[in-house]
Amino acid sequence: MSEVRFKLAAGTNVGLIRTNNEDNFVVCPDLSTSQWLIPQDGDYAVLGELGALLVVADGMGGANAGEVASAIAVETIQQLFVPDKIRGVVNDEAAIQNFMKDVVKSADLNILQRSKQDESAKGMGTTVVMAWIIGQRAYVCWCGDSRCYSFNYNRGLLQISKDHSYVQELVDQGELEPEFMHDHPLSNVITRCLGDMEKRANPDTKVYELSNGDSIMLCSDGLSGLCYDDQITEIIDKFGENPMDCKNELISAALNNGGHDNVTVAMITVKTDDDAEQTVRPAAPRTKEEKEEADTLKDTVKSYPKIKKRPVQEKIEEKPVVVETPAVVEPVVEEPVAEPVVETPVVAEPVVEKPVAEPVVEKPVKPEPVAKKPAEKEKPVEDKEATEEAPAKEDTKEQETEEKKDNPDDNATDDPKSTAKPAAPVKVKGTSWTVWLVVVIVFLLIVACCIYFIPAFAPVREAISQMIGGQSANPQ
Repeated sequence: MSEVRFKLAAGTNVGLIRTNNEDNFVVCPDLSTSQWLIPQDGDYAVLGELGALLVVADGMGGANAGEVASAIAVETIQQLFVPDKIRGVVNDEAAIQNFMKDVVKSADLNILQRSKQDESAKGMGTTVVMAWIIGQRAYVCWCGDSRCYSFNYNRGLLQISKDHSYVQELVDQGELEPEFMHDHPLSNVITRCLGDMEKRANPDTKVYELSNGDSIMLCSDGLSGLCYDDQITEIIDKFGENPMDCKNELISAALNNGGHDNVTVAMITVKTDDDAEQTVRPAAPRTKEEKEEADTLKDTVKSYPKIKKRPVQEKIEEKPVVVETPAVVEPVVEEPVAEPVVETPVVAEPVVEKPVAEPVVEKPVKPEPVAKKPAEKEKPVEDKEATEEAPAKEDTKEQETEEKKDNPDDNATDDPKSTAKPAAPVKVKGTSWTVWLVVVIVFLLIVACCIYFIPAFAPVREAISQMIGGQSANPQ
């Protein structure tokens, strides 16, 4: 087996909004010495026989309870990851995973015990994720939504862990696409954690085969919830060879994106070649075995393929702009066009309501006939009611004529009966005599024709002829 070298870094930040940091982390570059510290020299170190360990815990519960829960989880892990207890399990893959699960469950019991003893700590809990690097393998164990990523220049960014969250359950049930998990409004709702009073902690484990140049990164949701995978990929691709700088850049990115949560990052970069001075970026293509390992890993994490672009916002913005908006505009334009054509003439009809103003005119008119008008119009007026109706009608006619003068356009829409009244009496007086004259002439002509042509009127014809000329008139 080739020598494995590594660089390691870790750090945390309270964020821009919260006043206390509920995150906790711990790293041990060499478990055989039990030195829980971060190397400061920045050089590659040789991985020991018992490997190295990275742990990140994200507490919750409000006040200081979240901070207490995450601290208990980290302390329990430190107490159990000692050389005497881990030396007998490092050569058995199944034993390693079972040991990591037992450690998480022990931390869960310690948190529950503290909650029972301290009233102020009731309801506290924490998530946890840890990576145990042994040889060329990374053993990952987690409970909650704190994540473990791997990055390789050939494979890109892969999420090794799988969130214990409500949104992840929607993805597993086929009700939500994986690329929409990040922006889901319930992305912070978790289904497993340490310290839950209703159910015991149930961690998961996974084994990841390390390749030359791989970076393993652990983080709380203060990073994964604020930075998309493509932004994390760009930062690790640029600073991955120096974990300390990479850790700082990742935390800065989370703060620049809002920083509304505590941010914690722990990262290790490994080199599996004998020559420690060669570049981390592999120049030669992958071997057949490496390709098979990559395919196997992709099959186990189907929900988290490599992401190079941020598809969430692009898909949401393109669909409504290109397809939906023009389809909605067309019917909106057609409907208002039909409304004014039908409604506007109907609204003009209420102009007929103007005669309602008659009572307003009648009130001042009633006293006037008593003083002046009866003296001028005594002959045609016999009753008081007639005297009151006549001036009222004349006034209304005067108002209508004045309105027609002011509004010449309205003359075309007036009632034809009102225009025919002044012309009617003129026609009757001039044509009554002519009608009678024509009737008389026609009647005389009919009588003359009857006398002249009908045999029954022969005696009449003879009498008339004798009276006129003394000769008999015989039409035959």
